[in-house]
Amino acid sequence: MYCIQCGKENKEESVYCVECGETLCIDQQKHSGLGIASFIISIVSGVFIILLYLGSAIFEMSTTRGLSYSTATILGLCINLCWGGSFLALGLGIGGLFPKEQKRVFSILGTVFSSVTIVITFFLTLLSLSAIGALIS
Repeated sequence: MYCIQCGKENKEESVYCVECGETLCIDQQKHSGLGIASFIISIVSGVFIILLYLGSAIFEMSTTRGLSYSTATILGLCINLCWGGSFLALGLGIGGLFPKEQKRVFSILGTVFSSVTIVITFFLTLLSLSAIGALIS
C-alpha cells in the first residue's frame, strides 16, 4: 500500500505511513458476496411478487369469468417460487452478517427487504384467502 501524501510504500497492515506519519486508507473491506446476493434476490423476488399480485388482480377484474383454474394455479406457483426466493435472500442476508472482515451494508439491506417482502406477501395471502372464504360462504 502506498501513502497518498508522500508516495512511500508501506506494509498492507500499516495504519500510518512509516515516512510521513499520514493515516493510510484502512477501509479496505470488501462487500460480502452473500450480502450482495441477498440484496439482489430480495429486490427481484419482491418486484416479481408485486407484479404477480397486481397482474392477477387486473386479470381477475378484466375477465367476466375470472381466472381459470390452470391460470390461478400457475400464478400461485409463481408467487410461491418468489416467496421461496425471499426466504433464500433472508438466509443469505443473515449469513452475510457474520464475517467481520467484510462490509455488511448489502447483508442488512437484503435481510430487511426480504423480511418485508415475506411479511407483506403473508398478509396479502391471508387477505386473499379471507376474500375467497367470504365468497364461498
